[in-house]
Amino acid sequence: MFLLPLSLIAGISGSPSPSPSPKALILAETVNGGSASQEAVAAQNAGFEVVVVDATTWSAMTQAEFAVYRVLIFGDPSCSSVQQTVFDTASTWVPVVMGTAVHVVPGNRILIGTDPVFHSQPGGIKLINDGVAFAGNLPGRTGLYFDATCDGYDHNAGLVGLLTQLSIGTGSWTENVSPPCAGTVGQVATHPSFADLSSGELQGWGCSVHETFPTFPDDWNALFVATDTESHPTCGTDPSTAQTVCGEAYILIAGTGITVTSPDISLTPAEATNPVGTSHTVTAHVSLNGAPVSGQLVTFTVTGQNNGVSGTCGNGSDSAPYPGPRSAAASDCTTNGVGDISFTYHDNNGAGDDTITASFTDGNGTKQQATAIKHWTGGSPCDSDSTNPTITAPADTVVDGNIDGSCGANVDPGTPT
Repeated sequence: MFLLPLSLIAGISGSPSPSPSPKALILAETVNGGSASQEAVAAQNAGFEVVVVDATTWSAMTQAEFAVYRVLIFGDPSCSSVQQTVFDTASTWVPVVMGTAVHVVPGNRILIGTDPVFHSQPGGIKLINDGVAFAGNLPGRTGLYFDATCDGYDHNAGLVGLLTQLSIGTGSWTENVSPPCAGTVGQVATHPSFADLSSGELQGWGCSVHETFPTFPDDWNALFVATDTESHPTCGTDPSTAQTVCGEAYILIAGTGITVTSPDISLTPAEATNPVGTSHTVTAHVSLNGAPVSGQLVTFTVTGQNNGVSGTCGNGSDSAPYPGPRSAAASDCTTNGVGDISFTYHDNNGAGDDTITASFTDGNGTKQQATAIKHWTGGSPCDSDSTNPTITAPADTVVDGNIDGSCGANVDPGTPT
């Protein structure tokens, strides 16, 4: 008599084996404590199998090896500059995160310009937990949790270049390495992963903000801004206070499921679901002090499953391809008399999620934007096809009715389509 392992018994009986846990990979020199670090604990709490490797192992890894992991983690080793290994190996791991190698589309990404581990405030711990969960919540992709730590104290000129590689939108990165350290902050975007985090929990740390990013490509969104900076290039509505806040971004996220609401632009529907292979239309509305703004140029971008897809935009009277060449007046891409402009695009990449962003630059030079979430679900596009069919008849056929002398003829009219 002998005993079989339960897993083998389950396999023999036909019961499915449990699915392996998704994996998180941590570069050891970027965290404090290795497998006991706050970032590792956060990954474990999010259900990841955590692997911590040293710089030598990391540097020898291939793109296929990186792609095994749902999230790559560069943490905060007690307020120091970004480790050189991160830059030296970027040509290998960045294409995996951005979907240009192994994967088809980019993973979620978060960039943090402060040191939540060093402060160990409750809000900092939430930021780590939520950030890791956000970066790794897309199956079939590799996300990135990237804490730029205290880059403002020991500025690394390569950071902007690396962030450029981690971007696919239009616009450029700039970094402010010496923002006001006290850091009053405001939240300007939402995502389910950050539902338990508010702006009040990320200030009052003694030094809440270490570097800010006044400008950034439009496939990224500011999650929190430092509101006491000299410039205020990014505005939004803080969900915890319902107040408009403006400042320089210091925590940014890129990926799917992000909602941004600015005071003067909205996007509807805010969330929608369509079968794969169909088209979707959103409408942006621009206003100022409640009054619609006509003639305002609005930019639309799509990130996620259909990243970078082109579409058409129209102001209610006509439409033209967008993005791409437009008429000199660009009337098709500006708001109409009631402040509206629509954008339509087609799903080309199957099931998945998109984030649609509509943005404009106001008279103060501040970029305002709103986002909508689009879910593409499996199934035939015909499931939702409500268009009446068009029937085309065969061409006319002319015959002699007495061709065989019997005052009659057989006629094949052809097949309609």
